Amino acid sequence: MSSKRKNRPIAGKYMMGEKKSRHAAQEFGSGMVEFTVCPEGGEVYYHKHWHHALEDFKHLSEKKKFVFKLCPFHLMVKNKQYEGELIIESVPAKYRQELVRLIENSGERGRRIDPMDRIIKMESRGDRIRAELSENQLAQKIANKIRDRFKNTTREVRRGGGESDVVHIKISFSEK
Repeated sequence: MSSKRKNRPIAGKYMMGEKKSRHAAQEFGSGMVEFTVCPEGGEVYYHKHWHHALEDFKHLSEKKKFVFKLCPFHLMVKNKQYEGELIIESVPAKYRQELVRLIENSGERGRRIDPMDRIIKMESRGDRIRAELSENQLAQKIANKIRDRFKNTTREVRRGGGESDVVHIKISFSEK
């Protein structure tokens, strides 16, 4: 075995959690200070990702450094930004409440997995429902759930141009 091979860090299947793409590393930059606390929601950044709270951290001491800074989710809310937009049109009245619950429950499930995956804003007017989401993957997952649940829908997906991560998903109910 060569000396080059011995000095390489262990990677791949031994890494905890979901592997981030190179783009995600570029988007969010390298790790922050030991502990960063979001003053808006109380999320805590440690071990290179955001957590719901410090309750899970077992080695807390007074020597740890704390910085208060907005998390990416609350920064998006403050700047009126989003990565996923979901527009549902021609919603039959009998499905409206079920659709709103499906979106809310999917957003809550996403938040439980990752505190940065959330619904930023949702509005329901007439036969139209519009939701802004903090993650484009969350918007796609919700759109897939709607497609699986309601067979009489058509879906149109548009991605933001250039370096934008924004995805716009438009779902329309067809008459049956």
